[in-house]
Amino acid sequence: MTALNFCIQRNEIYVAMDTLATSPVGTEPYLYTTKFYILPHLKMVICGTGFAQVIIDWFIQVNTSILVQDICHLDEYAVEMLQKLGSKHLLDKSKTATIYHFGWSQLEECSTGFIYRSENKFLSERLQNGIGIKPHFNRNNWIDNANEEIDFIKIIQKQKLLDRQQVKHQQVGIGGEIHLLHITQKAILVKQLHRFDDYDNEYLKMTENLCK
Repeated sequence: MTALNFCIQRNEIYVAMDTLATSPVGTEPYLYTTKFYILPHLKMVICGTGFAQVIIDWFIQVNTSILVQDICHLDEYAVEMLQKLGSKHLLDKSKTATIYHFGWSQLEECSTGFIYRSENKFLSERLQNGIGIKPHFNRNNWIDNANEEIDFIKIIQKQKLLDRQQVKHQQVGIGGEIHLLHITQKAILVKQLHRFDDYDNEYLKMTENLCK
């Protein structure tokens, strides 16, 4: 799984994610990876949590075989096609996937987002403007209301701390770096926002796990 946090406003969207991937079996550090997929021709980004192969295959399908104009046009076809992917990859009921779309709607002339959850048969849900935090925790007083800035570093550090306090088999695995996406009508920008202090130690564990 991952840390996935976002803020949707009318003219822009921010998305912050970590880069740690854990092993398919267990929760050991496996590799560092990019967890979002940018589609500039659609002015949008695909990302998600859960079983990664569903997210990857969905990006490939959208990028290579679906003729649409923007994020809202894609939404017209997403449910049926994601259900087909789910029937292929999620036969094991313990595996789930949640897909997020963030981008610019040409028709509505604003930023918007959609979420598709396997537990809800990938039915389309429109994301409301505002802040989303996953894994969720009580975020009172975490936003500077004076200038509406969101401290994504602080939020993900808190998520990482809370995750490490869970029993091993319940941890989702959060770490590596924090990458921040800024999506507007004209551009999709990415920057490295933060590197966690245990980055190098986790990398050493990954190299050790290669030999097991």
